[in-house]
Amino acid sequence: DHSRCYPILLKDDLEDAVCYKSSIWGPTCDGLDLVCKEIFIPELDTNECMVFKDMGAYTISGAVAFNGIPLPKSIYTVSTSWKTIEAAFSNNLDELIPFANNTSCHASAGIKFPKSLSETKEAFKIGGKEVKAN
Repeated sequence: DHSRCYPILLKDDLEDAVCYKSSIWGPTCDGLDLVCKEIFIPELDTNECMVFKDMGAYTISGAVAFNGIPLPKSIYTVSTSWKTIEAAFSNNLDELIPFANNTSCHASAGIKFPKSLSETKEAFKIGGKEVKAN
């Protein structure tokens, strides 16, 4: 709606980067889907990421894959730690899965998670066959 959101750039060497006047548009192909107007950010490549905190439940619901532009990858977190987001962009599954010894908000809510990666892999076995998630 009318909230002001600003990107957090996951890019090295931001201190010395040349910044350009930019606008960031949402994925709906709607002229009203303007996320940020006239902000200064460095040049980004296609696979570089921007993180937006607290965007809300309806920020992607109207998105469509239009004109060959794929939907953006969304990573939902409930952790108070930025390490969860950093792990989501790495290939280290051990850091991404919130294990039982993690003292994040899920622990205070009484939500139980697997104690180890092997326990998590067991949860994906159905009828003795391993199910691979995409």
